[in-house]
Amino acid sequence: MINHKHKFLFIHIPRTGGSSIESQFNYKENKEKNKHWTLSDWKRTLGPEVFDEYFKFAFVRNPWSRAVSDYLFYTQGKTVTFKDFLLKPNECMPNQIDPAHLMEQHHFICDENNNLMVDFLGRFESLQQDFDIISDRINCPRQQLPHNNKSCLQGSYKSYYNQETYDIVKQKFAQDIKLFNYKFN
Repeated sequence: MINHKHKFLFIHIPRTGGSSIESQFNYKENKEKNKHWTLSDWKRTLGPEVFDEYFKFAFVRNPWSRAVSDYLFYTQGKTVTFKDFLLKPNECMPNQIDPAHLMEQHHFICDENNNLMVDFLGRFESLQQDFDIISDRINCPRQQLPHNNKSCLQGSYKSYYNQETYDIVKQKFAQDIKLFNYKFN
């Protein structure tokens, strides 16, 4: 999401609260075209001069929590096991899954050497507090974020895991776990 008035780029990583953030700015411009663009996509499109003068931010989420959120988002009303969804999502849900949902989060906001390219990295786990910091930085009034696009999770994401599914996510999202210092807790 780009906002020229406040000169910022929001990198919307799927299942990290991005729809709630976009709603605060009534974002509609090219939404389907660039909703889940990476920071590199924006840099190529805008050019380095414009790109460098904009404030860039994103939110990340615990990979184990994010995997459950994706599972619940895509499998509502379908009989797909969590393990199958993790191992072969496109076979379980042919032509239904946005490829951005399967990407590791660091691919959206890091360069090829895994250097963070955003000016501020918030966490889904502290969404409102981090959004308040961003609001101050971009000179927008603080507002309570709605919880848009909420998954139907009841209880803890941990209840979806056994040792095997825990290990699948740990391996599949190892770089995110390391870079963003996430633990299964």
